[in-house]
Amino acid sequence: MKKYRAFAGVWITIAVFWTIGAESLYPLLIMGALLALILWAAQASDARQDNLRAELLALAGAKEGDAGAFVHVRGETGIAIGAAGKIALAKKGLSKAYSFGDVREWASSKETAGQAVPVGGGLALGAMAALQSGAAAGAAAARTGFFVTVRDIDNPKWRVEMPAVDEQARWMEILRQSINRD
Repeated sequence: MKKYRAFAGVWITIAVFWTIGAESLYPLLIMGALLALILWAAQASDARQDNLRAELLALAGAKEGDAGAFVHVRGETGIAIGAAGKIALAKKGLSKAYSFGDVREWASSKETAGQAVPVGGGLALGAMAALQSGAAAGAAAARTGFFVTVRDIDNPKWRVEMPAVDEQARWMEILRQSINRD
């Protein structure tokens, strides 16, 4: 499916310009270049996530599709569990593996930000409210995720980006069954 994104994007752009009757090819070329840049960035991000996924599984002593192997990657963070009793964690360029005995605790958190609503004041107050809402949303996102605390002096707490509550619950159960042998 990823292979067809560029093809579909180019044809959608052509169809839009054909429909609105663009008299020049310059807007079409500019839109095509922007679309190509966006698709290239998305493809590079997918490749980085695939590489991180493989690295975490290898650190956990597992391969894709192994029984008892689980992996989650989002952004520059990730977690993997292998059947060999290892957990691998990643954050911003750092990946490490730990034995299950080194895991002290794990928790999940989902926070949402309130929205600042301007009352009167015009455009300036509206812009300030939008900035405050954006800052609050960013702070809430930073406190949302799956957290693992391990026996490590340099990196005792790891945060894995995991905004979906269902995925957090799934990983709570994976760790409960894997580490506690429930």
